[in-house]
Amino acid sequence: NIGEHVFYVSGNGGGLTNGVYFDGVIGGDFGVNPNAALNQHEVAFIKSSNTIGVNDDFQIRNGVFNQTSTVPYATVICTNLDLLRLKLENITVSDKITALIYPRGSAHYCDIDGVYSSETGATRIVYTHSANSEIKRYTAKNINLASSAQHHMQVFDYVCDSTLLDIRPTVP
Repeated sequence: NIGEHVFYVSGNGGGLTNGVYFDGVIGGDFGVNPNAALNQHEVAFIKSSNTIGVNDDFQIRNGVFNQTSTVPYATVICTNLDLLRLKLENITVSDKITALIYPRGSAHYCDIDGVYSSETGATRIVYTHSANSEIKRYTAKNINLASSAQHHMQVFDYVCDSTLLDIRPTVP
């Protein structure tokens, strides 16, 4: 059980964050501290608060994220500014993970291959509420997410071999 973010990279206002790699990660609860609940604060396995330059070349492979506590927003990766070149491969999430990716700026060239969530899950592939986000050049394959209200599939250039159950269209 981790207090807020498991890995917090590039301190607030820090410079370029480049080349962050994880392989074979098994994660339990994160974001279980009172700060997250009181402030509706997002929590993440990786959080980069970089506000100068881009967050470039993040890779998470063979990861299991087993969130059991309900927190406001639990994500695998959250970035404060632009995200460039992300690779998520062979990822399993529990039903309390809100989203895989939570970019607060532009996000380009994200490659997602092999994601599974529980049958009762509500995990989004991408979640963002930033007004000026530019999200493009994503590929997604071998995705099996069940019962999610919002998959944000409009952000993907290419999707294949995917099972997305119980999809409800959103009104633009």
